[in-house]
Amino acid sequence: MSDDPTRPIPRVPPQPPRPRAGAGEQGDRDPDRSDGLRGLQTAVVVLAVVAVAALGIAVWALVDGGGDDRGGGGGRNAQAVSALRSDVRELRRQVDELPSADDLSALQKDVDELSGRLDEATDDLAAARDAAEGVERLRSDLDGLRSDLDALAQRVEDLEAAPNGGAPAAP
Repeated sequence: MSDDPTRPIPRVPPQPPRPRAGAGEQGDRDPDRSDGLRGLQTAVVVLAVVAVAALGIAVWALVDGGGDDRGGGGGRNAQAVSALRSDVRELRRQVDELPSADDLSALQKDVDELSGRLDEATDDLAAARDAAEGVERLRSDLDGLRSDLDALAQRVEDLEAAPNGGAPAAP
């Protein structure tokens, strides 16, 4: 063989095309592909079995543990639900006992009316205090007039009892 760069390159005869998978008999398939497909099919079957088993266990746990108090917490959950229901009933009762908007507006009307009456009573009390002070002044003045009248009556008696017949005594 020579390394002549100008020599012609020998031609390779064309090879027949490879058959596609599934095109012919089972033996016609590519051995690498069929092993991969079989492994994938096996994995899918195993996963399906595990999923069905997990679903069965979950359903069994729900059905068997639903009314069971053997330590699964079902009793505590039932007690908690019962306590919550009781709390909700109590809250509803308290809300039902709360006054309505109509009750509150009637109460506000009563408060406003009582406030007005209180203002009037306060004014009346102030007027009564002023009147009481006036009565006390009148009583004091009356007491002064009585004492003056008593003094005057005493002088009149003294003058009538005098020996001159009512003439003032000479000094």
